[in-house]
Amino acid sequence: MDDHLHQLVTHGALDFADERSWESSSTNLRVVDRFNDLNAYAYCCATRTRFVLLTDARADESVRAFFADVHEAYAVALMNPLLDANAPLEASFGDAVHLAARRRLGAGR
Repeated sequence: MDDHLHQLVTHGALDFADERSWESSSTNLRVVDRFNDLNAYAYCCATRTRFVLLTDARADESVRAFFADVHEAYAVALMNPLLDANAPLEASFGDAVHLAARRRLGAGR
């Protein structure tokens, strides 16, 4: 499938994640959208930061563990006292996300 289509589905899932986050007090929003064989999972932090995962697998527990790892890495990255508020997150956050995907979802880099 085309990368542009994945991006379109992911951005569309953000709208559904926004709606679902107001309806639920849970951070793990589970599947918020489906497109063909793809499932869009969403996670909303207390700061209203949203994480979306687009996958063709149906593994709720693995996705929940993945989002827990990503949320922890996000919190650690934000707690860096030297972080500029307008700067992108450190590369270590991206590395932590890739590690969580490999460990929890079996996804390669």
